[in-house]
Amino acid sequence: MCCESKRRFLLLYATQKGQAKAIAEEIWQQAGAHGLEADMHCISEMDKYNLETEKDPVVIVISTTGTGDPPDTARKFVKKIQDKTLPPDHFAHLQYGLLGLGDSEYMFFCNGGRTVDRRLQELGAQHFYDTGLADDCVGLELVVDPWIDGLWLALKEALHLQKEKEGMNSAVDAVSSSLSPTLHTVHELNLSSEIQNLKLEDGGARGSDILSQKLDDINLVAPARDTEPSLVHSVPPVSQSALNIPALPPEYIEVQFQDAQDEVSHNSCPLLVSHLATAAMGTFCQAQLKLVCFEVHQVEVWISPNRDSLPFKEGLNPHLPSLISEGTTFEVPVTKAVQLTREDAIKTALLLELDIADTAFEYQPGDAFCVICPNNGSEVEELLHILGLSEKGDNLVCVKVKQGTKKKGASRPQHIPERSTLKFILNWCLEIRAIPKKAFLRALVECTSDASEKRRLQELCSRQGASDYTRFIRDSNVCLLDLLHAFPSCKPSLSLLIEHLPKLQARSYSVSSSNLYQPGRLCFVFNVVEFPASPSRPVSRKGVCTGWLAELVAPLLHPSKSTLDTKGESSSTEKITIFPRPNNAFHLPADPSVPFIMVGPGTGISPFIGFLQHRQKLREQHPDWKFGETWLFFGCRHQDRDYLFKDELRCFLENGTLTYLKVCFSRDSSTAEVAPPKYVQDVLRLCAKEVARVLLKDRGYFYVCGDKKHMADDVSDAVVDILSMEMEADKLEAMKILAMLREAKRYLQDVWS
Repeated sequence: MCCESKRRFLLLYATQKGQAKAIAEEIWQQAGAHGLEADMHCISEMDKYNLETEKDPVVIVISTTGTGDPPDTARKFVKKIQDKTLPPDHFAHLQYGLLGLGDSEYMFFCNGGRTVDRRLQELGAQHFYDTGLADDCVGLELVVDPWIDGLWLALKEALHLQKEKEGMNSAVDAVSSSLSPTLHTVHELNLSSEIQNLKLEDGGARGSDILSQKLDDINLVAPARDTEPSLVHSVPPVSQSALNIPALPPEYIEVQFQDAQDEVSHNSCPLLVSHLATAAMGTFCQAQLKLVCFEVHQVEVWISPNRDSLPFKEGLNPHLPSLISEGTTFEVPVTKAVQLTREDAIKTALLLELDIADTAFEYQPGDAFCVICPNNGSEVEELLHILGLSEKGDNLVCVKVKQGTKKKGASRPQHIPERSTLKFILNWCLEIRAIPKKAFLRALVECTSDASEKRRLQELCSRQGASDYTRFIRDSNVCLLDLLHAFPSCKPSLSLLIEHLPKLQARSYSVSSSNLYQPGRLCFVFNVVEFPASPSRPVSRKGVCTGWLAELVAPLLHPSKSTLDTKGESSSTEKITIFPRPNNAFHLPADPSVPFIMVGPGTGISPFIGFLQHRQKLREQHPDWKFGETWLFFGCRHQDRDYLFKDELRCFLENGTLTYLKVCFSRDSSTAEVAPPKYVQDVLRLCAKEVARVLLKDRGYFYVCGDKKHMADDVSDAVVDILSMEMEADKLEAMKILAMLREAKRYLQDVWS
């Protein structure tokens, strides 16, 4: 806290993947230049601040996770403020500004921030600055940058008002009236609102150009070009001094390499030792190795400076602090792999079966779970080569905070072990495929020696280059490797990568089975994601997790004689690490007599197979129960190439588990006079009366699973049209009915972008 307390403000952040924290750190860093000091805390650190007695302005940066929930770090805070016994003036003394982060591809956009904002208002808190809602779908910076720009004047006004109130209590009303928020603040708020509603066209260029012109009044109309613009093509010349480039944050991470012959001391790596004690697998050769032995919790652990003898050998066991922080994890064998699509299908869909019989893993049909996966090994090797670190991949590295750093609250990222090998960090800890943020580009500028490359990176991270950043970085899914290929003189340090690359996230998948139907087994389905080559990405790539899984189970998909057991069946010893991600809503109705509709084209059918398996088993076990009708709307491209679970669905129909099956094929040619429906929303409209009856008369449930952008919204629109037509009401009334169904958790979605 600064010596003049009225220059202080409280800065809180609630983050799930680190973006809210990074933005809060940017605000903290800029505050000093404006003569202010941010007292920054994670919102979960409730012992370090007290909103009940807070007199200074409060700035909150909060993200959204799941299907519209506050991030995990905000759950305790949200639960506290949602206490129904709190009086309506509980926070009447509080003045705050809130920045919410979200993704408009999902139904409950920025709902984490909206929830906190709404509740603070209900408890009497007042805005000193308008709420900003940033959309990761089009680029958080479109709202974040101008929101932060306008924050400083609003903060100074709020602090000045607070000081005047304390000094002249008798004139509070007059002072408040005369010093109401200025036109500048209103301008920023209106701008934020306008940007929030921008829908980018032509790869995002239009919206970004509008923003740049509003903020900088610089004409960025490009001259005619002889060649197609690319990632390395510069925007029209703007003087170096005119470029609006974010400030470079102070470096705070220091990385020290240890040669293979260096010993590891007990005191220097307690995290590695203690976690290896619980995660070590099997035995390893001690011959010809210089080993150091420690006892940790009465477990003997051998630590070798040679990576090949370490128990966390790549591909075997990823259990280190960075990976077990998710809670309880389970290492389970893959017992079965089936390719569900034909070889000539546009997408390759795989089904994997996991053996969970010997674990405490529990799930319900409709739940999801997460797979801990590594980065692509060849990409890691390529990155090491570009950085000139190929010879150090197996060396132990020590990661710590730089002595004397000026960064507030600087600490080693929790997902990075204090001591491990370089390859382990790049394989299991850092998301090397992450789309680089502007702050990362700004840091890369300082690592680039070629003048023209440095200039281009400056343009891409500047406000004037916003449209190019959107087009060539965000929309092209460019990653660090792509940048290093495009800018060969850029040689970032390992410490810079650790500071700027986010944690490698576990990937989430819907369960496609029922433990009641298949005890001790868990199945899931996924498409092997493909990223084709492009001007900004010189090589094609597979998805981080789906590509890894496909390679991992290749012996099961294409068994050779060496993988056949004594019964002639394919077998595998491959294991993957998973952890549960249960949900509270996307489940079968508690009352089996309630009818429900399932809409799941492509791999969106996955959770509904679990639903139907569960329903079939319940019907077998309880023949006296009454069961409601079940509908499934399924769609794919070709009937003979990617009709997933065709035989299983036929069996469900024959035994009565599935009442109605409606299918469509978008790419199959037809000679019929009337064209058949192409998409699931078209088939829904053909069944309008039945859909409306299930939802309105029979009070049934409606489930949607699959692609958000290209399916779920169209299905939602179709349901609105159906309700409007069958109720003979206007669309606004139908939308209200749909909103009520959502609120009652009778219209449920499990969707992804």
